[in-house]
Amino acid sequence: MSNEPINSRIIASTLLWFARVSSVVTINMLIFFLWGDSLFVSLLDIREWIGFLFFPCGVVFGMLVAWRHEGFGGLITALSLAGFYFVYGLAVQGRFPQGWAYLLCSAPGLLFLFCHLLEMRLARTQPLPQGMIHPQVGGNTKPLSN
Repeated sequence: MSNEPINSRIIASTLLWFARVSSVVTINMLIFFLWGDSLFVSLLDIREWIGFLFFPCGVVFGMLVAWRHEGFGGLITALSLAGFYFVYGLAVQGRFPQGWAYLLCSAPGLLFLFCHLLEMRLARTQPLPQGMIHPQVGGNTKPLSN
């Protein structure tokens, strides 16, 4: 018997935990940037509020949701990043935001989405071996039976 299904699931689980740990690091880094920059929300105009709601607020919210629902949280992060680039960047500012930091800070959320898609693919193509517990069962600790 091949260990391929088990190895694929170990890789998926490792990627999920990497996404979780990196999301904690990224969220803390963004909070420290905002705190250290002495952000005064009362001084933001409407255009800056639009950008602020997409990045970092939408991206952080997506990463927090992804801890429980990887696909939905990853989708929120991806849509917030796209909104930041297209709505705030192109429509409001007239140009794309410069630099790679926005993508890097959104990477954990995008990794959550990738993990969800990988898990869906594994569930469809490789059923769990007898006795293994599916991670999405919701805390059920009993082995699966016939």
